[in-house]
Amino acid sequence: MKAKAVFFDRDGVLNVDVAYLYKIEDLRWIDGAREAVAYLTQLGYKIFIVTNQSGIARGYYTV
Repeated sequence: MKAKAVFFDRDGVLNVDVAYLYKIEDLRWIDGAREAVAYLTQLGYKIFIVTNQSGIARGYYTV
């Protein structure tokens, strides 16, 4: 069975890109991003958020 899916990059697409975001309290959504994800979910799309967290590789924080 095939599923419909959308892949979003996180930083700069769904949230404001700030250096090494890892605390939920520091997350700021881009205007309309939450509504877009909700709309696509209502249409039956699977939502995937892809992010490259170089701060982990640099030892700034852990997984």
